[in-house]
Amino acid sequence: MLRSLWIRDGEPSEWVLGESSPRAPQPGERLWVDVATPTRAELALLCERFDLHPVAIDSCLQVDQRPKLEEYRSQLFLVLHKLVVPSAPSEALSSVELHAFIGDGYLITIQDAELPEVATVRARMLNEPALRERSMVYAYYMVCERLSHFNFDALDTLFETIEDIEDTVLKQADDDALPELFAAKRRLAAARRLIVPQREVMSLLLESGTAFIDERARPYFRRVLDMLMRMAEAIDTQREILSNVLDAHLSLVSNRTNAIMKSLTLLSAIFLPLSFVTGFFGQNFTHLPFDNVALMWGGLAICLLVPAGMLLWFRSRKWL
Repeated sequence: MLRSLWIRDGEPSEWVLGESSPRAPQPGERLWVDVATPTRAELALLCERFDLHPVAIDSCLQVDQRPKLEEYRSQLFLVLHKLVVPSAPSEALSSVELHAFIGDGYLITIQDAELPEVATVRARMLNEPALRERSMVYAYYMVCERLSHFNFDALDTLFETIEDIEDTVLKQADDDALPELFAAKRRLAAARRLIVPQREVMSLLLESGTAFIDERARPYFRRVLDMLMRMAEAIDTQREILSNVLDAHLSLVSNRTNAIMKSLTLLSAIFLPLSFVTGFFGQNFTHLPFDNVALMWGGLAICLLVPAGMLLWFRSRKWL
């Protein structure tokens, strides 16, 4: 459903539903058109009435777009993402796309799914007269700011999961933490793939010098850019931490394996002379040179003393 907010000087504003309301604003008018999960017919209508570029409209139909900024003759086209971190650590990180057109006196937002951040700004624009005095670009800034705050919180949740994995590995509470480590690495890679391009989008928006972004709004977008830069740096830091945790886990597993092999080797070394003694005295001959009771007890004594002596020697060399 298309929602249209008309702002005219000296007149009350309200959200108008339906396809008949959207059109290019006249001088003295400002317009915000918002649509969630649009149909092809609704996008075609917006394309016709606002002279939107067909390439941008085609991007709106495909919800697998990379965060980007494209500048056309009569509007800017932007794509941002909202991170969705599932509660199960093994599930992959996903996102919800927000497409936006910024033109002369109008803002068009196209949501992949209904976003609470957009709904909150819509309500504020209707209930706060001071906000309606600002340009539609400022409304888009408020949406971007709320998305950035939500993404920051989503990343904090992801970072807490990484800290839990780190504690588990360092405490050696889980011998098989590799699945969790690799799942966290995939999530971090997906978050970086979505956050870093958004930082580039905001940077290009500030450096573009386009007339669609007024000078009063630029300082606010710098705040969004600062948040995105902090998120990107935090992601890179967590990637390094996760790589170090993975190395530590592999080292602990390797050390444990070496300790097991060491114990088995020492055990084999202890039984090696015993095997020789028992094999020698257990030969199936009737007239051995040592076929008497004294040598039998001597062989038994050797079977007891040799392991004890070897254990004392291993301990003196700190092999045990």
